[in-house]
Amino acid sequence: MRIVPLLASAAAATALVVAGLAAPAAAATQTRTDAAGDAGEPFGPASEGVLASADIRTLKGVHGADTLTFTFTVADLIAPDFFTDVDASVRMRTPGGTDYRAAFSVFQNQKFLSLSKAGGTTDVDCDGLVGRVLPAKDQLVVVVPRSCVRNPRTVLFGGVTSTASGIGADASVAVDDARRNGGDDLEEIRLGTRPLARG
Repeated sequence: MRIVPLLASAAAATALVVAGLAAPAAAATQTRTDAAGDAGEPFGPASEGVLASADIRTLKGVHGADTLTFTFTVADLIAPDFFTDVDASVRMRTPGGTDYRAAFSVFQNQKFLSLSKAGGTTDVDCDGLVGRVLPAKDQLVVVVPRSCVRNPRTVLFGGVTSTASGIGADASVAVDDARRNGGDDLEEIRLGTRPLARG
């Protein structure tokens, strides 16, 4: 007389297993912590505010089903305006050894985004490339569609930020690399050593 309840229990258990198998995988996340107060001054002494705006505290990479999302959190981000430029660049290396760079800048109240490939002479055409400035959270966010970098299984990544404020001799510039032993070279972004796999 207990056959029906047992069958019902078995059916419910099977449904749970199937639902678990059908659930999408969680996006893989990797967070780098950078030393505080290590922003560089490539063109001479920078103001405290500009140094804090470029000073990376963490760089988080998220490898999702369709996008690679990189979030820079800095000490105290200055909201960009007509006299203040904020930038974030991410370098990505795919398993085949191809190097890409996604660059995001806000200058004179205009947003600029590009994706390039090492050795290439033109930008990579990439619909869906996104950049966000979130001063309330002290964050710069760069989102790269995986299809624009040939849908890699893993990526090595690194990043830099910079802030420039003022005009001419009064300009103040600061740069930071998201590595504890990094430098202030905007052109040579150092990669991490641990691949960020797709979730």
